[in-house]
Amino acid sequence: MSRTTQPTPVSAEQGDARRLPLTLPYGTELTSAIAALVNLATNPTSQRELTARASTRADYADLGVLRVMSFTGLHRPAQLADEIGVSRPQISKALARLQSAGLIERATSGTDGRGVEVHFTDDGRAVAQALYDVGDQFFGEITADWNQQDVAKLTELVRRFVKDGRDTVERLHMS
Repeated sequence: MSRTTQPTPVSAEQGDARRLPLTLPYGTELTSAIAALVNLATNPTSQRELTARASTRADYADLGVLRVMSFTGLHRPAQLADEIGVSRPQISKALARLQSAGLIERATSGTDGRGVEVHFTDDGRAVAQALYDVGDQFFGEITADWNQQDVAKLTELVRRFVKDGRDTVERLHMS
């Protein structure tokens, strides 16, 4: 028999002392904590500061394209635009800037002679890796005072959460 644990709601007695500092009205500590983590990791100000650590020559606005390329393996401009949530003309301009910076190259698709694919140059791969290294350093700084068991447990739980989240999204798309 499977037991489902419901997220702990935030009671009125707990007040703001137990709640993470959010202005959104989430009703559970779990949702509040995840929203705060997502904001911490994706906040544009933090992202600009972190990407500056990577000493890249690419424009900050275009670095998301490199991240999505490396994370998803997508190589077609239309797929990248859909994944990032921008228009085709916007992705085209971003790709042109990345190409001018020597970080990507465009090539005719090997499977479809009409399509275009984008791939990292060696410099582009190095920049993408530098961005990941900065992310590792950032989260390493956050957990620097944690013991290895806590880091391992958090890693295990986050991996499980992401897997279950992907499964849930896939199930929602199929219904």
